Amino acid sequence: MTWRPDEELQKHYVDRHINEVKRYYATRLSQFQGLVRVSDHEDRKTKMRSANARCNACVANSVMRAVRDNVVLELARAAEIKVADMTLTLARHLVEEILERSVDDRLLLDVFATKGRTAGTKTKNTVGDFDSEISILKVSIANMRSEMLLRRTPLRLENSNEIKSLAESRGL
Repeated sequence: MTWRPDEELQKHYVDRHINEVKRYYATRLSQFQGLVRVSDHEDRKTKMRSANARCNACVANSVMRAVRDNVVLELARAAEIKVADMTLTLARHLVEEILERSVDDRLLLDVFATKGRTAGTKTKNTVGDFDSEISILKVSIANMRSEMLLRRTPLRLENSNEIKSLAESRGL
């Protein structure tokens, strides 16, 4: 059996991301509703920028969480199908290769730790053994990010329009 990305798993993470984004946008709108009553223009503007920055950071973090979680579980599936000895260290190197950034070892421990295994019991598998999976996952992750953006954009536009309407109704 050859490993291929699990489309249902990916859909789960995209759906989770979209639900989080809806919550972040609702929070931003709620914050803006409170801020339109602030009389000091500069103070209101500063607080609105801060609310926007928080919301944007939450959305970006949600994207990374969804992608990271998907990659980790896909690597676990790939290792199982290949009957490869996936250690925490190998998983860390693979994730860094795929995402071009590191992830918290605690996440990898939850998935790849083997009770009783020590640093002296190294795997014979290497990152090169997963070249095919790395290539496929990079494409899959790019598609996943595109899908998240495609589904998130109308939500962002709707939220922006609600904020503009709120500001206009208050004469701002």
